Amino acid sequence: MSLPLSRVYITVFFMWLGHLSVDFMIGFWTIFKTLEHLDLALAGVIAGVSALLGEGMQIFFGSLSDRGYRKHLVILGIILTCSSSLLPYFNNYSMYFLLYLLTCIGSSSFHPTASGLVGRLLPEKRGLLMSIFASGGFLGMAI
Repeated sequence: MSLPLSRVYITVFFMWLGHLSVDFMIGFWTIFKTLEHLDLALAGVIAGVSALLGEGMQIFFGSLSDRGYRKHLVILGIILTCSSSLLPYFNNYSMYFLLYLLTCIGSSSFHPTASGLVGRLLPEKRGLLMSIFASGGFLGMAI
């Protein structure tokens, strides 16, 4: 992939911003369950099953990414992870499960696709670009 350097930096910036927002949204569940005083056993089952099913789909999304659906999967991932922001509007465990599952599916759609895209931008600077990309996720989780 031969892109002008300015376009590479713009792409990395937006992937970094996307990574920040995706990992920020994943962190909603840990705070939400505490603020709402949810049953910790049910909250743990919701988190565990959602993570297993949702994040386990990275294999599927990675394959789709390799077939040329990168842009679609990155956008889908960001949109689906925003479902965590709807948690306060519901008051039952089924909806909590559905929304957190969608968040995990969005995360699994975003991560392999965006990291693959960033890693291919400048092969000679792959380590630097991947470190910048990863820092967005770390910052999002920290917030």
